Amino acid sequence: MARKVLHYFAGGNTGKGFAHYLDSSLQGLDRVFILNGRTGKSYIMEKLAEAWKQKGYDLELIHCPSAPDSLDGLMIPGLKTGVVDGNAPYAIEPKTNDSVMILEDALDAKYEKEVLQLNRRIQEAERLQTQS
Repeated sequence: MARKVLHYFAGGNTGKGFAHYLDSSLQGLDRVFILNGRTGKSYIMEKLAEAWKQKGYDLELIHCPSAPDSLDGLMIPGLKTGVVDGNAPYAIEPKTNDSVMILEDALDAKYEKEVLQLNRRIQEAERLQTQS
């Protein structure tokens, strides 16, 4: 079991727009995996966090400010490794040792139509929620 799991936000909406401090969360890491794509990033990070937690590593979980149950990042300090959402609003630029993974490239074509429909429904629900 993990000795310590730290939960925090690395960004938020302010009166001057979105402010983020994700870069400071990545300091001290030797390797960062940047996930780009429309869907699945938080789920992948949750599954990775579960696996590394079971191995007994301390974790840092960065939550999404607009959907606190979703993850924008996972840091494993003991491995000097992190996994982050590279999409806006963060738009992380890869450094020398970073790896960028584009999830659409891995998305099975038979599910793509369903995933796109669900994404449209989610976006519509969010739009309606902000209008209320």
